[in-house]
Amino acid sequence: MSTTLTVEGNLVADPELKFTPSGHALATFAVAVNNREKKAGEWVDAPATYHDIEAWKTLGENVATSLCKGNGVIVTGVIRTHTWEDKTTGQQRSRNTITAYNVAASLKYATAAVHKAERRSDNEISEPASQF
Repeated sequence: MSTTLTVEGNLVADPELKFTPSGHALATFAVAVNNREKKAGEWVDAPATYHDIEAWKTLGENVATSLCKGNGVIVTGVIRTHTWEDKTTGQQRSRNTITAYNVAASLKYATAAVHKAERRSDNEISEPASQF
């Protein structure tokens, strides 16, 4: 059973769009979450936390077309653990990512114009989607 979580932060870099051999789109990007904590009665900036995000299929294409470095986003998804064997050491490695169900622009400090993507087929969208 998976628990849905929501992360709010800023894109660290432009999303990277790739396609699997079967043709499915995958956008990967990182989100920095700036934290604040109360110390000695005053709010201070705590170290940022970083989350690796993956968005599949049409969501991934829309993310790659619409978002860029620095944009504020709200991501809803589930944590997935990827495990592999390190080729140089032979040790087991793992990494957590958030597989996004939905990604939205944060309008806390920005405005956006939303445009519905036109569908040509089940897996294709036409340009342009909104830019933030």
